[in-house]
Amino acid sequence: MAEQELKYDLLVIGSGAAGFYAAREAARVGLKTAVVEKAEPGGTAFYWGSLPVKMIADKIKAYQKAESYFSSFRAELKKEDFLLQDSDFKKIEAKIKNDLKQAGAELFYGQGRFISNKEFELGEKLIRAERVIIASGSRVKTGAGIELDGNYIISHKEAVSLKKLPQSLLIVGMNIEGAEFASIFSFLGVKVYMLEQEAELLPGIDQDLTQFLKTELENNGVELMPSTLLKNARLIEAGNKKVVEAELESTFKSDFESGENQAADSAAKKADSKEEGNQNLITVDRLLFTAGREPNLPQGIENMGLEFDQQQIKVNQKLQTSCPDVYALGDVNGRFGIASTAVNDALIAVNQIKRKMGININLESAENKSAPNQPQGFEFKTAEEQLIPLNIFTIPEIGGLGLSEEQLKAKNIDYRVQKYYFKDCWRGLNSDQKGFLKIMLAPEDSRVLGIYLVGSELSEIVSVLSLTAGNLNLQQLIENIYVQPTRSEILREAALKFT
Repeated sequence: MAEQELKYDLLVIGSGAAGFYAAREAARVGLKTAVVEKAEPGGTAFYWGSLPVKMIADKIKAYQKAESYFSSFRAELKKEDFLLQDSDFKKIEAKIKNDLKQAGAELFYGQGRFISNKEFELGEKLIRAERVIIASGSRVKTGAGIELDGNYIISHKEAVSLKKLPQSLLIVGMNIEGAEFASIFSFLGVKVYMLEQEAELLPGIDQDLTQFLKTELENNGVELMPSTLLKNARLIEAGNKKVVEAELESTFKSDFESGENQAADSAAKKADSKEEGNQNLITVDRLLFTAGREPNLPQGIENMGLEFDQQQIKVNQKLQTSCPDVYALGDVNGRFGIASTAVNDALIAVNQIKRKMGININLESAENKSAPNQPQGFEFKTAEEQLIPLNIFTIPEIGGLGLSEEQLKAKNIDYRVQKYYFKDCWRGLNSDQKGFLKIMLAPEDSRVLGIYLVGSELSEIVSVLSLTAGNLNLQQLIENIYVQPTRSEILREAALKFT
């Protein structure tokens, strides 16, 4: 029985990308806001996944940049120096706590449960809120009946917080997360193996882009095992230590064996493994799952009267659940599963709440309060209504927006394409700039159908492109005045090749 009753305008469950932005923005405009976090503030996006991976990659890229600029560069660094330190996690936690506090949101810790759609039990506290935002995120889904143990069979959470590097690592999933971890650990000298049920690295991404990454990974000793399934994994004793023994099975369907599939079998044999029939056994120090995720449904959700299943809490375009005053944001609504759209979800939901409450979007401004015709905010576009930018923080990075060549071909859309290489840009003269940009243009007019890149430090270019909202044309790329010299000039250089 709860002993203390607390009342709020808004209760936010989770402090990841969606929860943090929702709570901060709601509190900023005067809503009395409570945030409940069951673990560390920041969730997967900020504390255990997306941001930490980028922070490690930033250290590696800084080192590589120094090497490219100074031929005699030598640094006395241990490989572990590139991993995140306790101070890094403290910085993340401090920023989240400080931002929420400055906005006026109250942060609570613990595993609670809903007893209705407006009541949440948290220990001896009963939190009552007129509106609720569920942003409880997702967790790794392993499959094959394999359980994470947090030591040998791990997820991103343990991977970003390692204090000592393993000698070998098997990554399940040649997806974005898997490729990012492969870039990091292979650079740090870990023997990395990657497997994927699909037939290629980064399924769905144009192969001329992924080939740059594939070459870099293979140069770092990564062995790729496409068309391969993890059937089982178990801990065994090997000498004086424990290792993971993984049972692999080919999913290749052709009557003849491809070169890639031969490589997969070879990789398994090299890793102190043995064959039993048509099954391969591979032993590694750690097994990292990146292949899938499932939502973290809050406890007591069955008491809220919401429509949900084990894959998602169902929402409308305004992120409302079947109960209009309850919103579900980010991974838990099963729509996109990326931090960038989770932030967009948060802004949409808070904007809806403000509009329903009659709160002016510039409430803090005395001038706006006194203006009788001041508009009450504006409508945010949903992620479905926008072009979602892509940026994969591998080494090298892959990014872009719009339709890729693979997508254009699948849709039978005609197009023209031009490429320009970073090494030919002015800013690339004094360093080893790898990669290129390509523009896909409509065949009869100047509409840009897609722009994709592979290289280093692409995210800022991609983010600026996303401001065009899909209405970019060739003239805009050419006539824009770029800061000179910058890497962004590659946009004009590629565009000029069409003229």
